[in-house]
Amino acid sequence: MATANRSKMKRRFRQWRFPALFISSLLLSAWLLLSNVDELKNRTQILQQTVKVIANQAELREVLSLSLSQNQVNLDRINHLHLDNQRYLSEIQANLPSNPQLAKRFTALTQSFEEQFHLVNAFKSSNAVFQNSALYFPTLIQDCSNKNSSPEVSDIIKQVYILGINNITQPSSLNQLKFQQAMDKLAKSTDQCNDLFKHGKILNEYLLKRHYQYQSILNAPIKGKLLEFYDGYEHYSQQNVQQSQEFNYLLLAINLLFMIYILWVLNQLSKQNHQLILASQELEKQRNLYHGLSEANQAIAKLNNAQEIFQAIVDIIHERVKVPSCMISQPSENGMIKALAVSGVGKDLLKHLPISVDANHPAGQGSISLAYRTQQPIIIHDYLNSKQAQYWMAQAKAFNLQSVASLPLFEQGKIYGIMTLYSDQNNAFTEEVLEVISTFSNDLSLAIERLSLAQRQKNQEADLAVSAIAFESQENIIITDAQGIILKANQSFYDTTGYTPEEVIGLTPRIVKSGLEAPQTYQDIWQSLLSTGHWHGEIRNRKKDGTIYPVYQQINAVYDKHHRVSNYISHAQDLTKQKQDAAKISFLQNHDELTGLANHPLLIERITQQLEQTSSYYNFLSLINLKRFKSINESLGHEAGDQLLIQVGRRLTLLSLEHVVEKTFARISSDEFAILCLTETQTHEALQTVSNQIIYEIEEAFKTPFQVGNNSLNVEMAIGATVFSAGQKEQPIDIYQQALTALHRAKLNPTSHIQFFAEEMQSIAQEEFALEAALRNAFNNKEFVMYYQPQVDTQTGAYLGSEALIRWLTPNNELIPPYKFIPLLERTRLIIKVGYWLLEEVLKQTQQLPDFANQTYTVSVNLSGVQFGDKKLVQTIKEILLSTQFPAQRLMLEVTESSLMADMQSGLAILHELKRLGCKIAIDDFGTGYSSFAYLKNMPVDELKIDKFFIDDIHNAKDSAIIQTIIALASALNISSIAEGVEDSSQLISLQTMDCNKIQGYYFSKPLPFEHLADFITHNTSTS
Repeated sequence: MATANRSKMKRRFRQWRFPALFISSLLLSAWLLLSNVDELKNRTQILQQTVKVIANQAELREVLSLSLSQNQVNLDRINHLHLDNQRYLSEIQANLPSNPQLAKRFTALTQSFEEQFHLVNAFKSSNAVFQNSALYFPTLIQDCSNKNSSPEVSDIIKQVYILGINNITQPSSLNQLKFQQAMDKLAKSTDQCNDLFKHGKILNEYLLKRHYQYQSILNAPIKGKLLEFYDGYEHYSQQNVQQSQEFNYLLLAINLLFMIYILWVLNQLSKQNHQLILASQELEKQRNLYHGLSEANQAIAKLNNAQEIFQAIVDIIHERVKVPSCMISQPSENGMIKALAVSGVGKDLLKHLPISVDANHPAGQGSISLAYRTQQPIIIHDYLNSKQAQYWMAQAKAFNLQSVASLPLFEQGKIYGIMTLYSDQNNAFTEEVLEVISTFSNDLSLAIERLSLAQRQKNQEADLAVSAIAFESQENIIITDAQGIILKANQSFYDTTGYTPEEVIGLTPRIVKSGLEAPQTYQDIWQSLLSTGHWHGEIRNRKKDGTIYPVYQQINAVYDKHHRVSNYISHAQDLTKQKQDAAKISFLQNHDELTGLANHPLLIERITQQLEQTSSYYNFLSLINLKRFKSINESLGHEAGDQLLIQVGRRLTLLSLEHVVEKTFARISSDEFAILCLTETQTHEALQTVSNQIIYEIEEAFKTPFQVGNNSLNVEMAIGATVFSAGQKEQPIDIYQQALTALHRAKLNPTSHIQFFAEEMQSIAQEEFALEAALRNAFNNKEFVMYYQPQVDTQTGAYLGSEALIRWLTPNNELIPPYKFIPLLERTRLIIKVGYWLLEEVLKQTQQLPDFANQTYTVSVNLSGVQFGDKKLVQTIKEILLSTQFPAQRLMLEVTESSLMADMQSGLAILHELKRLGCKIAIDDFGTGYSSFAYLKNMPVDELKIDKFFIDDIHNAKDSAIIQTIIALASALNISSIAEGVEDSSQLISLQTMDCNKIQGYYFSKPLPFEHLADFITHNTSTS
């Protein structure tokens, strides 16, 4: 029994002797290590405090240095640094080991600090005395100056003050010397400044004393004492560390022996544990495989969309089979593989990886291609070293592909696609794994069969629905199932969008979603379909190439016999061309065809918009006339004239126009342009500056000659400008007329080619008031006289009538042309009285012409737009005809397009009433305004008058085409045509060729007074 116990004890001893020795050694090492750690901790703390003391010393020197340079001592900071040093020294003393040498050096260090402290206190006291004297110095200077009124003494005092301030602010030996010399000089000059002498001496004395104290502080041996203490402590610490290291080396050797033994034991345990882990991993892998297979079957049974099933399968394989990547793909029509679903790393790469099923293609040698061609699974265990990886080697290395498995998928016995798994491990696809993924592929093939059958049934239903509509129409038609999946689309849809059936069938209409409509729009569409089964409206779609196109779309729900939605049918009409045509028409209606700038109607519209705004900013309108443009046209040709106009328009649009928020550039007649600016100014002063700047920019733009062909043209201009703001009572045409009036002044002014129209300009206002009064007197005094411009037959030159034109003959026999007073007559509405007088006078005079009763010629009288606003217009004309007994059929009343367009309905009614009186109606300046054919067909018009604007450029192809169009239009409507402003024979010949009926202009006769008209008639009346 005793022997058995001893044996048992021996076994236990052998079993535990090595661990016991190892633990003992570890404990001893730990004790030594902790001792060293404490020593190192104390050493670190002492060294840290020493470094802090050194840093404080450097900062103290800096503070004292600044005190000297700025004459202001930072007492708080000096005291704070001293207290910090005391605290750091106390902490060093607390951690200092028991060593006589270290204690001696520490004592010497503390004594040095005490000496420095006393020196610093002395420096602060000296500085305080110096500062007090410096502060009192200006007062003493003033006191001394008050006591001495002598100029010489005052100059010395000023010199003492300046040198004293320099000595205080910039202390130096030279400044001290200069100051003392000045003080001595003052002492010799006066005995009234004893206090100043005393404080000046104190200043110099304590300035010097403060400097010496600062040098003493700097020379204090503290830094040396700190370094002696630091070196002594460092030497002591190194001795202790060396002793500990020697003993630690011995223990380390013992511990290494025990460590080797323990590592051997752990290695044996690791091998056993590895076997257990491998077994556990294999069990987990099998469990994941079969769980994945179960999840895949559930997804196949639950989902009815092929894309969703494919994505669910690859996600399950990626997660459960633990492969980095998985893809299901299918060959496209061009023989290249397209990805249907991808999961795992490198998704974007796999989606766009070039893979071909063609054996002769470089990208047709991989596992997917082989699986497709052989219709057998292809397994590659060492992918990077296989010939199948050569084409994609860079991508394979980037993703560390080691193994690949590709399995074919079938539909009704024909290959449908390929399922491919990628692994980053060699020989990853064992027999067990292949057995499970083969099950995946078989189940997936069955799902494809099921979905194919369901799709064929849906297509049959769609075909039946399509048979009820004109499917192959010009509209884009698509049919979806109840879930919005596209079943079929017509050829028009494919032609419009650029997609193919393979790219569309099975997807939703989101494929053409533009992304420009608000999400609420699509919510409203579905809400309408769900509640009413119908929606229609305009929406924007996107083509395959990214092009956005507008459509008018109608969507209708189709219901089965149980009144459940079975399909949706969408009809979409492409509105691209209609919108483009509308935009083009709108542009042509509102822009000048030659320059692309806004035209006159658009300019008036923009003025209207600015008047209707609520902004308080000023608007600036300028009209620009090109001087001698007609001469350029005649000498260089109309093509050169067109080029000049284009260049002028381009230069105007390039103006920077600072302080302008909005701007409109327009061409308003053959040689006139306009600029409308909304400025950033709200005051008259700022407006004047901005207006001048705009005019300056316009002038600068015209300084550079225009290069037209081989000619360099310097073009002069006249500028008329006006300003207005939102809310003014004037009509847009009034604003325009203001600028036009200013332009007329600019044309006539020989000294200034720039004229402003501004109500606040008193001189202009007085001139207009005087002119208005003169006009009233002229009417009362019968100063208005009639001139007549003959109208002749284009072919024969026979007299056919004349246009009555009013002139103003002043008492000084000055004949004033109508453009100077007609606008004012219209603004003051005097035109109504003058107009009726003019009509009556013309009718009376015309009847006095030779053989009037036996002739058929007519007389034309202009009606102003203001007269159209007179409710008594028709009745008054009727009364004048009756009183004068003038034949109404020989009276031609000329009206402008713009006067009619102000109120078209009312204007048409007035024209019809005048026509019923027997009068003839002519549209004056036809083609320069709205020229609305829709209204023209409803007007009782007898004559269209072609404006001089077109006649001036009759040799220009575009103007010629317009003139021919107007003449042809008049002929088609059985209306006479007359051209005004004919000034040379070439214009006459062109109009004769175009079959214009009548002409008038300076080529035949300028406007004639009544007494000369009879002679003209006699010589030009047809004898036939």
